[in-house]
Amino acid sequence: MAIANAIIADFEETRKLSFGSITADYVAVGSAFNNALSGLKVYNTTNSALDIAFDGITNKEFVPSNGFFVWDFGANKTDSAGMMKFPPKRVYVKIDEDEDLPTAGKVVVVALFANSK
Repeated sequence: MAIANAIIADFEETRKLSFGSITADYVAVGSAFNNALSGLKVYNTTNSALDIAFDGITNKEFVPSNGFFVWDFGANKTDSAGMMKFPPKRVYVKIDEDEDLPTAGKVVVVALFANSK
């Protein structure tokens, strides 16, 4: 069924990284996004707290062990302002400075984008 003049929510392919690939240096979680994002969710099912970067260098977010974070860039759109979007980048993870390497779990990245139809 077609939806005329609508902004449709769509998803990038889920990106995953197993605990055995996570180190004290930043490691990419899959490929860069193909679209500017309106939402981003990162699950950390490992037993270590992780730092997040989008350039592989600079800490931008923290995710506790067995935790997650959600960024919703599209929640506050108004009729007079365009929707805020996160530019297409890649998610990188590393163990937080006071953590041991994880021994179980994975990181899962879910990315949502707005698709005008």
